Amino acid sequence: MEIKDLQETAALARLDMSENELQALLPAFEQMLSLLDTMQTAGEEITAAAYGNAANAGDMIASARIVTSDYFRTDTEKTQDEDLTENILANAGERDGRFVVIPNVL
Repeated sequence: MEIKDLQETAALARLDMSENELQALLPAFEQMLSLLDTMQTAGEEITAAAYGNAANAGDMIASARIVTSDYFRTDTEKTQDEDLTENILANAGERDGRFVVIPNVL
């Protein structure tokens, strides 16, 4: 990163910084950009490992594991959707039918 790039970034952030301040901050910004690059590379490697170097989102979805009905344990009873909804909503405060009423916070 050059000082000119840092000046433009500071201007976009509406920061009034002197040339000396920018020079002092330049190494920290370069270190931050290096860390971000490392994180991006690691993320790409994880994605490649998980999805077999898929070229796009469609390939990733196609290569992802599909959950089927035999995914669940066979020694437990499967719950109907309506019963599951009622169990989840039993802990809700105020309800309107099958919906949870959330108070306005603004």
